Amino acid sequence: MKSVFDYVTGIIGNMPEGFQPAGKLTEEGAFAVYQRGYVARLTDMLGETFENVWKVLGDDDFFRIAEDFIRATPSQSYNLSHYSEKFIEFLRTHELSAEFTFLPDLARVAWLKKELFDVATEQGLSGPEVLQLLEENKPANFVSSMRMVKSEYAIHDLWSALSIGSAAPEEWNEPQFLVLYKSDNQVYLKPLNALCYETLESIADGKGLLTACEKLEEADLTSLFQFLAQSTLLKAR
Repeated sequence: MKSVFDYVTGIIGNMPEGFQPAGKLTEEGAFAVYQRGYVARLTDMLGETFENVWKVLGDDDFFRIAEDFIRATPSQSYNLSHYSEKFIEFLRTHELSAEFTFLPDLARVAWLKKELFDVATEQGLSGPEVLQLLEENKPANFVSSMRMVKSEYAIHDLWSALSIGSAAPEEWNEPQFLVLYKSDNQVYLKPLNALCYETLESIADGKGLLTACEKLEEADLTSLFQFLAQSTLLKAR
């Protein structure tokens, strides 16, 4: 069975010996049916995971890029749950991304959202516990059910518009910064300004919380730590 799978997916080039097709199909005809089914299954999976990429490209171009990816990147496993992660890097070099240069970042947000949806929500520190760490300038870690995304493009605006069925905004050539996190079995996207995102990077690097916040104005400091505390995204090191 593995040799059949390897042939259908393109891992091996020679038709396996001893294969008996059903009914009146020839070996070549049977494998052609399997290959069409394989491509269709993976295309459906890519469309489900990267729905907003599909919305940008439209049916024809999305099906084309999906088939190009599937042909160029045979699945190495029956378990396809992580196969689509490779699609992000494939987008970076595909000609269709020349027009929509934000596509790889849009795909990355989609993948992280799927990844977070499949992990357990980790409960972080309460507000008073976060405040104590801040006052003592102690370092902290982020919970495992959180991710950070930095993009050269207006990725939050793009994602938000596409997710409600609107067209992608015409002006998307400006950097945006995101936190994705899971709470109550939902995955949320939180946009941040550049300094707040830089603060989170400093926290991730192990700096004490007060030290990490040294560039923030009071309003941003209050807003950021209210978000981190209410969403319970910090835990003690």
